[in-house]
Amino acid sequence: MNRKQVTRVGESLSDAVYLKSGVVQGSCLGPLLFLLYVNDVTTTLSESTTCKLYADDVKLYSVVNTMRDITALQDSLNSLKEWSDIWQLQISTTKCVNMNLVKSGSVNSAFTIGEDSLPVQTAVKDLGVTVDCNLKYNKHIDNIVGRAKQRAGLLFKCFQTRDAVTLIRAFKVYIRPVLEYASNIWSPIQIGLIDKLESVQRRYTKRIPGFETLSYPERLSLLDLESLELRRLRADLITTYKVIFGLLDVSSNFFVVRDNSITRGHPYKLMLEHCDNNSQKQFLSQRIAKTWNSLPTTAIDFTNLVSFKASLQNINLCIFTRF
Repeated sequence: MNRKQVTRVGESLSDAVYLKSGVVQGSCLGPLLFLLYVNDVTTTLSESTTCKLYADDVKLYSVVNTMRDITALQDSLNSLKEWSDIWQLQISTTKCVNMNLVKSGSVNSAFTIGEDSLPVQTAVKDLGVTVDCNLKYNKHIDNIVGRAKQRAGLLFKCFQTRDAVTLIRAFKVYIRPVLEYASNIWSPIQIGLIDKLESVQRRYTKRIPGFETLSYPERLSLLDLESLELRRLRADLITTYKVIFGLLDVSSNFFVVRDNSITRGHPYKLMLEHCDNNSQKQFLSQRIAKTWNSLPTTAIDFTNLVSFKASLQNINLCIFTRF
């Protein structure tokens, strides 16, 4: 109550406008109050529909095999629209899509929000990661490699210096984060995709004066860099530690720790589940199990996360990578 806001451009201020609703932008309580406002939306949906919220992003999904399943999911979309009308939070239907993860014999369905039909797409960008209807991330990798190469070209064009230290620092700040954001989700196991990602760093380091004739491993050593594949592997191991030891709020059966009382090695070895398709083999729970189980007992410290990260630095993880 009794709040007002202004907009500043340079040293000029607009007229004050009183706030009749909402929260103060930039306030510490704003995100929490917003969550309190929207979290009850999940109670309006049908039991067969799963809802995932992240700030103001909403995902609804359900297993659809029959017309009854289609009706239930459409009822949830209708309830979502009704809830948004009541609480005056307009749904950006132009940003909404329908993606069917179709198995053989499944029902391919269409849905609406209000009067707007949801377009069916084969790939969707979700929180910065593009995934297709086959749960593959090839398009995401193509996108980030293209962006990273474009940035690399701009850096060499805009930076007058050719000092190796400065160029590597720019690579770490402006290019590498593009190639590593959320890699725990999409990190590939296919050699072609691994090479495609690595080609960005390989080409960038080769353009640095004095390093053109050196091999890629030699350039990495002299520039004090690690391969992108190795960095993704280490990130996977750290995420695995967080999941197993309850530092991330995920499903309790994401990893299955096997009974290691009669086996050698560390006491947190994982069960490797049977995969029905190639997409499952790329999941974190599948691709990291072999490496995790191979961690040497004498060198790894599971006491806490800080100790675990430090002990990873003392292990030669390159034996698990191509670069």
